[in-house]
Amino acid sequence: MTTEYLAIYSMTVAEFEGAESELLEMLEVGRSANNRRRRLDAMSLLSITLMCKGELARCENTLAAFERDVLNEKDPQVLCWAHLEQAELALMRGDAQSAIRQVDGCKDLLQTLGRNERLWGEGLRALALWRTSRKDDALAAASVASDLLRNPNEIAFWAEGGVFAAAEVYVEALRAMAPTERRGTTATEARRMMRRLRRFGVRLPISRPRTLMLVGCYQLALGHERRGISLLRRACEEAVRQRRPYEEALAVVQLGAASGKVTPKVDEAFRCLREMGAEGLLDYLPDARSAPLA
Repeated sequence: MTTEYLAIYSMTVAEFEGAESELLEMLEVGRSANNRRRRLDAMSLLSITLMCKGELARCENTLAAFERDVLNEKDPQVLCWAHLEQAELALMRGDAQSAIRQVDGCKDLLQTLGRNERLWGEGLRALALWRTSRKDDALAAASVASDLLRNPNEIAFWAEGGVFAAAEVYVEALRAMAPTERRGTTATEARRMMRRLRRFGVRLPISRPRTLMLVGCYQLALGHERRGISLLRRACEEAVRQRRPYEEALAVVQLGAASGKVTPKVDEAFRCLREMGAEGLLDYLPDARSAPLA
């Protein structure tokens, strides 16, 4: 188990090159020892690591192999991981319909599992529903995810995709509101979600870039421009420090939209997302480009 512990530690401190190396070693040991569960754990964590690195094509290949391996698996936790990681990858690429299918594919299993998997699933489902214009259903799912996050320190880092997805739903909901509407139930739930997000996201380096970006976008949605831009700049810096091009590109786009400045860096961020295989996501981002992508 030493290699697994080392890999998990490397992931949480955002040392993704080391994590990948350790997980590949863990995968090989699992294969040579015919240890099925060890092999599946390694493939699941490797998929998350590749998402963190922004290597979406490699992640897709790893998840395809993971899915094949769990076809006859009876452990509901591993089955759910395969579905939820596919859903998370789909959302990273902007494919909300595929994300909904994946989450719905493990909906019954999720009810038998613990808080981590349920939060992960509800959060991803919330964002996928929001992006398919099922706004009321999305907010209901985000509310469930927020309730499951009521003790942030008890939530595993690998469920962060659900946390971030639910928080994004609240940010988008606030952006769509007039200032006079920001005293209702949704605004109150958004404040609660952001408090929980902060507590969750400051614990570990792996969670910081997206946490800073989402909290920055939340502040901007409330009209706190200077605070929001400052947080987005910190999100960019953290993503660069961790060598995470996908997270950097997201933060750069949000920062460009917030500052109202069209810069080559924003154009490059859009190109970077397209080259990573996330062209579908561009429809859901604020368009701060100087010109449409060719």
